[in-house]
Amino acid sequence: MIRRLERVNKTASGIILSKEKEDIGIVVDVGEGERLKNGTYRKTNVKIGDKVMIPDYGGYSLKLQGGDFIIMKDTDLIAIIH
Repeated sequence: MIRRLERVNKTASGIILSKEKEDIGIVVDVGEGERLKNGTYRKTNVKIGDKVMIPDYGGYSLKLQGGDFIIMKDTDLIAIIH
């Protein structure tokens, strides 16, 4: 589960002009991994706290507790940002 970050466009005096969804998010939860045909699990490539680049389409979007979240496979992510 990834929490999508927001970019806030403000004037120099602090007036908020707009809020846009970023294509970057923070991993807030990780499952066991992908279940393979033989019943074992493939470990995920991401861990909680990783900053990741999210594709424009894909995954499942959720709105929980005032935040935008995406549930997505780690193989669908564009990049892990270090």
